[in-house]
Amino acid sequence: MADIGGIQLLPEARKELEGTKRKGENRFLYISIAILSLVVVLGSGLVIYKMSLEKKIYDLNQSFLSLEQRRDKKAETNLKILSIQISTISDLIKNHIFLTKAFDKIGSLMDEKVQVSNFSIAILTGKISLKARALNYPAVARQMASFLSDGVVKDISLGNMSTDTKGNIEFGADIIFDKVKLLNK
Repeated sequence: MADIGGIQLLPEARKELEGTKRKGENRFLYISIAILSLVVVLGSGLVIYKMSLEKKIYDLNQSFLSLEQRRDKKAETNLKILSIQISTISDLIKNHIFLTKAFDKIGSLMDEKVQVSNFSIAILTGKISLKARALNYPAVARQMASFLSDGVVKDISLGNMSTDTKGNIEFGADIIFDKVKLLNK
């Protein structure tokens, strides 16, 4: 602009004022503040999330303790005993057919002069151990021959033999059955 009366209101050339900065010169400061704000927000969010998880864990622990206190331990023990008993009975029922046929076979093969006083059965091996009393040695021999005459008996083992005070022969025997043949007859 021209000089009017010796006073120039606007300068002809602009000079940069000292101490002032242009827009964008503080970019590093702005980025640092943004990153710091992001870190603070994320950190706060993680702390809040951690606190909510800890509260959930505390609540679950409290509910677990409550359930533990309401538990009927005597009933649980009774249920375990019942489970064992049912398992035993189911095994017995599964082997009922074998036992019935084995008893029937032993009964049909017994000599009338031999009395069985005691017996035990091992179902898994198909073995029957018995203690018996016979009138004499020929009765014991006939009894062993009777057992061996049937194809269901795999093996027979005669145990200790002794005489009692009345003159009867007491003996033990182990009879091993062929389970497949016994169940198929």
